[in-house]
Amino acid sequence: MEIIEIGAVELDGAQYFPIADFAQFVRPTMRPELTDFCRELTTIKQSQVDRAPTFPDALDVFAAWLGDQPFKMCSWGDFDFELMAAECARHQVRLPDGFLGHLNLKDLYSRAFCTKPSIGLKLAMRKLGISFEGTMHRGLDDARNIASVAQCILMLDAS
Repeated sequence: MEIIEIGAVELDGAQYFPIADFAQFVRPTMRPELTDFCRELTTIKQSQVDRAPTFPDALDVFAAWLGDQPFKMCSWGDFDFELMAAECARHQVRLPDGFLGHLNLKDLYSRAFCTKPSIGLKLAMRKLGISFEGTMHRGLDDARNIASVAQCILMLDAS
């Protein structure tokens, strides 16, 4: 598998409100042609990745968006972080400066609300009274929805 889209949301440090977001398609290099399954799952068109930068260049654009500020990558489970680390290793690039680690929000949610660790994002959101917005498996839409859950969980931790 290869990263074909990077989506991120910056949360402020006090109330964890979204203050900025980032979206970038990535051109795959090992298997440049998207499978039917991938196109149906993500709604990403072949033409969108064909004209996108490769992973190292897309990561540079992401790093420029991040700037010098320290950050943690939050995701629903470990898959996205593991894929990001694998892509960095494959392309022999480092994660952006300021990277302070990964936060698995699925694990935090499961511990905070005593649920099975396999709980899906949509169900977790529904239990929090939040509706999933956008298209699942799209970088920015997933990031925005995960940010909504992060806001709830991190606010619990801040109390």
